[in-house]
Amino acid sequence: MSGEALAEARRRLLTFAQGDPAPIMEPDTVPLADLLAESAVDDGRVARPGLLLSAAMLHQARALAATDPARRAESVRRAGDLALVLALDEPGGVPEMLRPATAVAAVGASAHLIEHGGLDALNAAVAAARLALDWGSGTARAAGRTNLTTALAERFELAGARADLDEAIALLGAAPEDPAALNNLGNLLRTRFELAGARGDLDGAVDALRRAGDGPRQLANLGQALLTRFDALGERADVDEAVRCARRAADATPAGDPELPMRWSGLGTARRAAYDATGEAADLEAAIDAHRRAAAAAPPGHPRAPGIAVNLGNALRSRFDHVGRRDDLDEAIRVTAAAIGTVPPGHPGLSRYCSNLGAMLRLRYTQFGDPADLDAAIDAHRRAVASAAPQDPHRARYLSNLSAIHSTRHDRTGVVEDLDAAIAHGREAVAAAAASPADRARCLANLASALLGRSELLNSAGDLDDAVDALHEAVSLVGERHVDRARYLTNLGICLQARFVRAERDEDLDGAVAAARDAVAATGPGSPDRPGRLSNLSVVLQTRYLRHGSRADLDAALDAGERATASTTAGHPTRPSRLSNLALARLRRFERTGVPADLAAALALSAEAVAVAEPASPTRSRSLVNLGSAHEMRALRGADHGPPGDDLRAARDAWAEAATGPAAPVAVRVIAGAAWGRAAARLGTWDDAASGYGTAVEHLETLAWHGTRRADQEYAIGGWSGLACDAAASTVADRRRAADALRRLEQGRGILWAQSLAHRPDLTDLAAVRPDLARALRRVRRALDAPEDA
Repeated sequence: MSGEALAEARRRLLTFAQGDPAPIMEPDTVPLADLLAESAVDDGRVARPGLLLSAAMLHQARALAATDPARRAESVRRAGDLALVLALDEPGGVPEMLRPATAVAAVGASAHLIEHGGLDALNAAVAAARLALDWGSGTARAAGRTNLTTALAERFELAGARADLDEAIALLGAAPEDPAALNNLGNLLRTRFELAGARGDLDGAVDALRRAGDGPRQLANLGQALLTRFDALGERADVDEAVRCARRAADATPAGDPELPMRWSGLGTARRAAYDATGEAADLEAAIDAHRRAAAAAPPGHPRAPGIAVNLGNALRSRFDHVGRRDDLDEAIRVTAAAIGTVPPGHPGLSRYCSNLGAMLRLRYTQFGDPADLDAAIDAHRRAVASAAPQDPHRARYLSNLSAIHSTRHDRTGVVEDLDAAIAHGREAVAAAAASPADRARCLANLASALLGRSELLNSAGDLDDAVDALHEAVSLVGERHVDRARYLTNLGICLQARFVRAERDEDLDGAVAAARDAVAATGPGSPDRPGRLSNLSVVLQTRYLRHGSRADLDAALDAGERATASTTAGHPTRPSRLSNLALARLRRFERTGVPADLAAALALSAEAVAVAEPASPTRSRSLVNLGSAHEMRALRGADHGPPGDDLRAARDAWAEAATGPAAPVAVRVIAGAAWGRAAARLGTWDDAASGYGTAVEHLETLAWHGTRRADQEYAIGGWSGLACDAAASTVADRRRAADALRRLEQGRGILWAQSLAHRPDLTDLAAVRPDLARALRRVRRALDAPEDA
């Protein structure tokens, strides 16, 4: 049947070509074309393209022959629809005369496919829009360019192919200027900047959006581009202009407009950025007000409602940072968690929402100490990273936040796996944070915290140097009034102090004091971070007092420590360490002046620090060491308030508990073990003294473990040269344990030599069976034996 229909179609087309339109205009020509089109397709694919082409040609011939405009337009539409099916399968099979009609059909088809969405539909939309652009003219060509740009941009959002984004930008750059094209060009250039970090793209985005006109949409997009440039470069003028643009966009959008919630939210985001730049409370209050108006304007089911709620949560969290009201932080967590509950897996904002929630939960844990918040924060940050696409421009932030929460949990539990995970995620985050200096600064600061923790755990000089370098860079990347500058300075001071303790360079100590003072000065009086920064300042001033003996440093340390402790509420997780720091300052002033009130205060503060610390935490072990020192001081100064020896026994008990605590860092175990042995020896309980000194000696080997550099190993045990002798002496005092005394002496004095011998086994038998393993072990042995400059 199709053969006869095809022959008839060819006859009519030939007659038309010879100048006789009558057969083409016969009423049965349309059914004939329909029959050919149906016969061309099998199982949804073009099986016989010749039939389809003949059907399209029949409609095209009728369009040329028709005198009625409506009939002509209908014939052109039918010809284009059929030719488009053929062109999508084989573009070369469509003759020139059908291509204009095909281009018109491609415009409509690509628009419909874009509206449908999904990767398959967008692939077809791109192909159809290319035909419209290549074969069309006038309005069809212009519409084809617009649809191709839209389809490429949406396919980039869905699949992440950089080539799609680049082509869309190139098409818009070559198009005649009009507000819509400039608006789209600006948005895509901003997207590419966030992906690749090219400054020219960011400046081009701002320029294009400025030329796009002053409609509400263009103004809102210009404000977003300016905020992106402010975040990247820190220029105050950009954030000021962004606020003006966002305000004009909101004012120009009428009530009831579906875009109004986003306009208010955009204004709130701009005012919050202004607060970050200036620290002005008025900007923050205006941001919260705008976000609340955005939430009120978004009806139930509004597609942007989750993002609007999350933005409100961020602004409330900023106000908590500024004034310390817990209500703000609790509300921020509630609205953010509720927003996450309304979005499905795969939602483009899910990673950002989860990361924000995790940061808020971590903040609430650090401020108020509920372990449930810490666990929930880790879950939220893991979900953020898992939900982020590899090309997500904010992936560095998500990784850095995950790094920070692992560091926080390590601080609480002492579990070394959390610390290793923090450093791994932190390095990955820094590597990914290429586009934004502000993002890189945040990532560097979080990485530095983890590196400092490992430096303390393993006595690693390299980790400490890396932490200092990272924080110097972080401080240099932000402006003088940047909201995070105080935090970076605080951490820099802590790291410089730690390096001074190790290397005793005065420039590190003076730098630590300067950084700590600058951090306090940059922190508002009501900020919840102020007590912690005051406590850090107290600690570093005490260190400089011990170095140079300046009474001014000691008095300033006490003042800062007292203000820090007075501002730290009961139940706060850092209260034990702040109490313990203040106790040390009071003890040191007692050592200098002999005023009994200082010694009494040191004992009371140390006892409170131990009482309020979590039972199995590194903080408790450190607080016990300080409590023991206060008791020992009272015993040595003859100020013992109880029966003779009570304070010395109390000191011994505190140090013994610190040395054997489940979460005590190795360095604390060595210090506490040695002090335990010393106190027990003074009491004449030699068996107990041997246990204390023995505990310290046993942990020296861990302190100088194989995985650190030789210099780090030597530094770790360098201050304990007499420990093995003390251990042996206390054991000899018990005549029944002479053999133990010799063992302790050999154990203590031969740590590094024993390690050297431990990785020199005879590998002959192994080489005969598994030469590959023998070679690998020899490589490890050479690495462990290598000098530092190898």
